[in-house]
Parts: sequence; structure tokens; C-alpha cells
Amino acid sequence: MRLGRACPASLSNFRASGALPDDPAVHRAVLAYLSDMTLLDTALIAHGRSVFQSDMQVASLDHALWFHRPFRADDWLLYAQDSPSSSGARGLTRGSIFTRDGRLVARPACGVGRPGRPYPSPGRRLTTVRSGQG
Repeated sequence: MRLGRACPASLSNFRASGALPDDPAVHRAVLAYLSDMTLLDTALIAHGRSVFQSDMQVASLDHALWFHRPFRADDWLLYAQDSPSSSGARGLTRGSIFTRDGRLVARPACGVGRPGRPYPSPGRRLTTVRSGQG
């Protein structure tokens, strides 16, 4: 929690570029793809960076998505995102996706990372130096 400062956040609207069939599975698949597109950028807001900078390389480490009710991905959806934690080359982003009439239809969450940045990998052994030891 960041006391005195709000979490980095962003709002965007999106929809599929054309009409989609009535199959709800198609709409869920399109939303799953679209929901990952801007989550990375939200984690970088606190650092004044963007995924579009040439020296940045970021990746989704995982992506979870909960669907709450039916929707159409070819109609406008509002995507509210925030990043409650971003440090040590890792970040957490989450979102809420709403229909035009304000119904919450999905909630994504994503872990993000910068490959090649200092952060202990699961297989890497950490060395601890205690005070008073040589």
C-alpha cells in the first residue's frame, strides 16, 4: 500500500474491430486477448516508463481472468486498471471490465516482469551475510 499516493491507474475503452459471431466462447477469447494488451503499461506508470520505449522489454508472467456475466466483445467496453505493487523488476496489475451500462463483466490480474533485470529466479541460490560474520 502506498500511503499518501494513489496506485498507478489507467482507463481505456476497447472493442473488437468488427462484428463477431454470437458464440459466447468467441467473445471470451477476444476479451482474454485484449485484456492483456495494456496491463503491462499500467505497472510502469509509477516509474515514468512505457512498454513502447526502445530500451524496455517487459513480459506477462501470468494472466488470470474471471468472467462474471455475458458481454459482447464487439461492443465498447471500459477497462479500468491499476497496479498496487511495482518494484524489483516485478509488478502486479489488475483490472475491471465494464459494459456501456456499467455492468462488471470480467476481472483480469497479471504479474509482470522485466527479463534480465536483477531479481532472484526460483532456481537461484541466495547468499545471506549475517552481521558479525566474515
